[in-house]
Amino acid sequence: MKLFRGTVTVAVGLGLSAMSCGGRGGNAAQQQSSAEQACSDLAAANCERLDECIQNGVVDFYGDVATCQARQQQSCVAVLNAPGGTNTDPTVEQCAAAISSASCEDFDLGNIPCFYAGTRAIGQPCGQAVQCVSGAYCAIVTGTNCGTCAAPAQPGDSCMDASCSHGLVCVSENLQCQPLGGSGSACDTDHRCGPGLWCVPPAAGTCDVAGAAVSVPCDPTGATAPGCDINAGLYCDARTNTCLPVAYASAGGRCGYVNGTYTLCTDASACIAVFGQPSGACKAAAQDGMPCSIADGPPCLPPARCVTGNPTATSGTCKFPDPAACT
Repeated sequence: MKLFRGTVTVAVGLGLSAMSCGGRGGNAAQQQSSAEQACSDLAAANCERLDECIQNGVVDFYGDVATCQARQQQSCVAVLNAPGGTNTDPTVEQCAAAISSASCEDFDLGNIPCFYAGTRAIGQPCGQAVQCVSGAYCAIVTGTNCGTCAAPAQPGDSCMDASCSHGLVCVSENLQCQPLGGSGSACDTDHRCGPGLWCVPPAAGTCDVAGAAVSVPCDPTGATAPGCDINAGLYCDARTNTCLPVAYASAGGRCGYVNGTYTLCTDASACIAVFGQPSGACKAAAQDGMPCSIADGPPCLPPARCVTGNPTATSGTCKFPDPAACT
């Protein structure tokens, strides 16, 4: 079982919302050079914003800045070359500027309209939303990198076999697509709060702003007050009921609650723990083409997915998303 840190959409896999057309000109060499530069700019903006919005974000998810930028650039080029896509190099440059000026809330949730919608109709194969016509999304089949263009999912729709559309998350407790609640929204175990918020009390409460500074009072159970903002690198210490900085561990180290201190995995690793246990071990992310497991790790280096082949299997191979391969 993974002990998760939180919701991060844009920086991990270019999960950006689509706008409603474009076209490319110039010879092939000019296109390639221009595309590489535009995608390099987008990758730099994405990785920089990741560190600004998520404490230690780049090192935690990617290991270092160079890896973050290389992976993001590769993903961007794949989006530009996606069959059915209509995006251009200037579109990417506009996207980079939008990311740099976006709020951390919009960045974390992927609420940055960057790329134009594509030409593929509902029911046609896809690997990215940018391939689908305006108003549709790419419903990725669980355990794969591909799916079909579909009408947007609705709250309560099942996410057992396919991904949710933009604006919804898959709730692991009931495998339903649900929106994340904003400050003041009603919440419970099946209706979660957005980044920087806690459900107080968790069983049936209201989304409240998490503690975002050291020594701020908090409740680690969320029963009487919110906990602390994990994206700010804070946890609620049960011994003092105040927000304290998290600790970090690399692959092989202990994670979760270690001697009373909440410890996150860093250097591109994830915390894997036995269900019900307060701590586990950090496992390094596997490279593309290597074995992976969504249950016991290792995870894949973003934005690669652990491709298992079907929704019920847990072991597979890390594969980098390539929309061109979805036919």
